[in-house]
This record gives sequence, C-alpha cells and structure tokens, in this order.
Amino acid sequence: MLLYICREFVFIELKKGQAIMQIEIVRILGIIYIWTWFVWPFSFVVSLIYGIASVINGETSKKYIVIAGISLLMMLSGFNLLLFS
Repeated sequence: MLLYICREFVFIELKKGQAIMQIEIVRILGIIYIWTWFVWPFSFVVSLIYGIASVINGETSKKYIVIAGISLLMMLSGFNLLLFS
C-alpha cells in the first residue's frame, strides 16, 4: 500500500485485492450490525460522552474515544450494507 501525502489530503493507493478485502470486511461488520443494531447507538453516545469528559478532565486514557469510533464504524457498515446492497 502506497501512501501519498499532498498538503491536507492523504491519498491511499490500493491494489484491487486489497480493496475487495476491505469491502468484504465492511460487509461482515454490516451483517453483525444487523443482528446487534440496538447496542451500537447507545454504545456510541455513552462512550462519546465519557470520552469527551475524560479529555476535558485531562485524563490520558483514550479507550472511550476508541469505543465510540468502533461503534460508529459498526453503524456506518450497517448503513452501507442496507443502502447499497
């Protein structure tokens, strides 16, 4: 994978097999989201609130922000599966 940095933008050049593999990963996450859809919005909101509160309080632990990011990834994968399949 080649990485080109051009001012503010980062361009990633992927080979054909890598792009197909990433699409399959998003599809698998989307299937998991369909079966567990009720967990991810609450997980996203709660972990985002705790993450922002921990950053404001000066704590160095970023685990809540990572959990919020994973929850957002799961929700977007599910939306992608539902809308574009």
